[in-house]
Amino acid sequence: MRVYFAPLQGYTESFQRLAHRQVIGGCAEYYRPFIRLERGEFRRRDLAELSDGDLDSVPQALARSYDEAFRISELVSSHGFRRLDLNFGCPFPKVVSGGYGSGILGNADAVRDVLRVVEAFPDLSYSVKLRLGQSSVDESKSLIPLLNDTRLCQVVMNPRLGRQGFGGEADWAAYEAFAGQIRHDMIANGDMLTKDDASRFSAVMIGRGLLGNPLLGVELSEGVAIEGGKRIELLRMYHRAMVANLGGIEQPLQKLKTVWDYFLPDAKGRLRKAVIKSRTLDEYLGCVEALFDSLGSEWASGDLRY
Repeated sequence: MRVYFAPLQGYTESFQRLAHRQVIGGCAEYYRPFIRLERGEFRRRDLAELSDGDLDSVPQALARSYDEAFRISELVSSHGFRRLDLNFGCPFPKVVSGGYGSGILGNADAVRDVLRVVEAFPDLSYSVKLRLGQSSVDESKSLIPLLNDTRLCQVVMNPRLGRQGFGGEADWAAYEAFAGQIRHDMIANGDMLTKDDASRFSAVMIGRGLLGNPLLGVELSEGVAIEGGKRIELLRMYHRAMVANLGGIEQPLQKLKTVWDYFLPDAKGRLRKAVIKSRTLDEYLGCVEALFDSLGSEWASGDLRY
């Protein structure tokens, strides 16, 4: 099985992606949070992220026109990247209301305009990440011929409508119907929190599931179960690598605390709460080590759930 690490804005930043690849791995590709233009300019945080030297990851473009897609393609190409994902799936209301993300899916002409950029950059390998539609499954159905005629390395689909956000039921029957008509490599995305959730697919993209259980990708891709002391030690090393990768970054404590929005949800409540409430980096690191020391073999085996 191939596993792809999904991007989550504010969570899958450079320090986390690099730590996961360095210590755990198991993922075919790591997707970056999307790059977008605001008032005609690139956001400073996007430019800073692109300069981290992690050329093995996949930048994402949030664009609603050929011109925007061209400028983002030019930017990532100039930084040395050879992959770019076109995001037609983000369901956040502010994104959708501007005609971006899943908000573009009801406008086939706008999608066609964005996809023209693929021919302008023959040295870039493109993929598309999308939903079933914003308001109707018919939106993705109408795009099948266009997607098939476009030079893409893969198509990632979360089988929800944009209007569902991250809630509601995923329509896996609609996913299978769509995938059966796509000539490109298909990757399933959404609700992949455990090995059982992902087991019926040959390729999956996982976000929250990997943030909660960072070992999920390597267990799926290599068909192994990492248990007991080895499981705890890998998670400890992964956290230490994140801390090391934050060297020189302002407010590292706040970034590290954000990790715990998803990380190890089954860890003991009192110790987990102490980590989140810590006020200094030294206090935080001490609390984290105490938490890892407390993890027993019964917790260490089996899937983590939310």
